[in-house]
This record gives sequence, C-alpha cells and structure tokens, in this order.
Amino acid sequence: MGEPSLELLEQNVQHMSEDMRDIKKRVDKLETDQYDLKANMQITQHSLTALTESINDVKVDLKEMRKEMNSDKEQQLESMKSFLWKFGSGLAVLIVGGMVTAVLM
Repeated sequence: MGEPSLELLEQNVQHMSEDMRDIKKRVDKLETDQYDLKANMQITQHSLTALTESINDVKVDLKEMRKEMNSDKEQQLESMKSFLWKFGSGLAVLIVGGMVTAVLM
C-alpha cells in the first residue's frame, strides 16, 4: 500500500512540476509581449507627436502662403488698374487726336 501511493505522489509532483514550468513559460511570454506592446505604444506616441507637429507646421506655412498670394493678387490688381488707365487714356487721346485730324483735313 505504501508504494503505490508513493508512486502516485511522485507522479503528481512530476505533473505539478511540468505544469509549473509550463505556467512559467506562459508568464514569461506574456511579460515579453507586454514589454513589446509598451515599446510599440511609445513609438506610436512619438510618431503621433511628430506627425501632429508636422501638420501644425504645414498649417502655419499654408497660412503664410495664403497671405503672400493675397498680397501678390492685390499688387497685380493695382498694376493692372494702372496699366488699364494708362492704356485707356492713351487710346482716348489717339481716338480724339484721330478725329480732330480727320475733321481738320
């Protein structure tokens, strides 16, 4: 009676030891996965921060470009107005001068 229960006890201890080793492997794997997840999360956060900063820089640059374009448009319009007034005045003088010349001849 003593030997079978001793064998049973040894088998139980062996199974428990194997189970403990298996559990230890699983815990180690979970800890490794957790570490990897934390590292990936930090990388993602840094990437998002860099992306947000880049987007803000682009916004600022676009605002400056719009201001410059609007300023250029206003300058172009003023130049065009000036040219049209000069051209119109010259054309009017030419027409009037031509009519006067035609009348005098």
